[in-house]
Amino acid sequence: MLRFLADENFDNQIVRSMLRQNPSDFTKRDGLAMVIEWQETLIEKQVTYTLHLNDQIILIENVPTRVNEETGEQFFSPSTLERLQQTILNQQEPDHFVQVPVYNYSNSAA
Repeated sequence: MLRFLADENFDNQIVRSMLRQNPSDFTKRDGLAMVIEWQETLIEKQVTYTLHLNDQIILIENVPTRVNEETGEQFFSPSTLERLQQTILNQQEPDHFVQVPVYNYSNSAA
């Protein structure tokens, strides 16, 4: 269960959407704040971690994470983050290389 506290001027699309869907999840406190409670659904997944470092794009495949089913937000465990850092800092030999196309947004067609 996640608890979220915001003043009445807080402008957030997700919060407004949730308020429309489940108004009973929201209660006024002291006339200025709303308390929002909802259940997050996290699923275990393997993802590709992407890092842009020193003009290089680094990809690490098959990284275990928990992903919020609704928002797509990824949550890595401390041990996974430590292993990612060590992999990058130790400059291990990559399994393979890929070519990546680069586009400039300002030059793209509207």
